[in-house]
Amino acid sequence: MALWRDARAPLPQTLLRARSLLLTGQNQTAADLLSSLHVLPAEGVADARSLFREAFLLLAVERLQAGAFDDALRLVGTARQWPENLGAGKPYPADIDERLEDWFAAQCQFARQSPAAARQALDKILVSTARAKGQGIGDLSRALALQQTGQRSEAEQLLKDRQAQDPGADLAKWGADLFAGRPGPWPSSLPDLGCRVLAGIARAGLHSEPLPRQ
Repeated sequence: MALWRDARAPLPQTLLRARSLLLTGQNQTAADLLSSLHVLPAEGVADARSLFREAFLLLAVERLQAGAFDDALRLVGTARQWPENLGAGKPYPADIDERLEDWFAAQCQFARQSPAAARQALDKILVSTARAKGQGIGDLSRALALQQTGQRSEAEQLLKDRQAQDPGADLAKWGADLFAGRPGPWPSSLPDLGCRVLAGIARAGLHSEPLPRQ
């Protein structure tokens, strides 16, 4: 059961503490704090759910890097949730972008030697992104999914299109290196959660052999 937060700690202060915990790598403590909150819908705060997602995705990265693939997959599933205690109602499916979670799930399935389940997760990315072009990490997740399903030329074209939109963008350059198998630390100019997650997955090792095209 979720606990009410201490009345002496206003919600913004509590969320600032959770964000600070995440920035200092205390992901489990942040996850525990956010899971114990009870945010009223009337408070109109969306940050609580965003931080919840961040905490559990970063915990999933830790478990993937440790070789605990089932745990990582379970934590990715938790990150997809919209807990009622955080006061943010779940949007319509068409308004939710889970391409990062789907790609993460695919990598967990590859690591578990479950290529059929990995393909299912990748296929979710490939059918969901036509409506969401130009969305940074989502487009990069799609390019990686295309690559892993044997559609490298389509993936390369997507990345070229992204670079053409903003040739000086650090995300486009970093994403191209990741796609080429040269993952590096994300630039300090990219504090985005997706970059941290993708970089962490890459450090655990990407599945290098593409699935056969269907």
